[in-house]
Amino acid sequence: MGLRAVLAHATATAFTALGDIPADILIRRTETGEYDPVSGEYTDEVVTDYPCQGLLTGYNDFLIDGTRIKTGDRKLSIRQAEIPIRPTVSDQVVIGGESWAIVNVEADAASILWKLQIRS
Repeated sequence: MGLRAVLAHATATAFTALGDIPADILIRRTETGEYDPVSGEYTDEVVTDYPCQGLLTGYNDFLIDGTRIKTGDRKLSIRQAEIPIRPTVSDQVVIGGESWAIVNVEADAASILWKLQIRS
């Protein structure tokens, strides 16, 4: 078993061990329909929800600079194996019915977690 597989297993075990601490989350992707050159408009949007679980935490006060990281921003960690897409800043995160904008998306060094900065 390679290092990446060991880390992926350890991450999965940690999420399981945390029980109900991981939040139920939706990554919501809205894609515009096709362009109709006759009407000059786009057809209906297509909204796809990707359910997953993630760990939601805050930022330490010393990291909040008011520009890149603002008061109220949250960190969200999602196992990459849980969703078939890479989240983007044009997607939304829905937690408990509340929508959050994705400000930044990074993969951890081992490419096991998506680390998202989200803002309400």
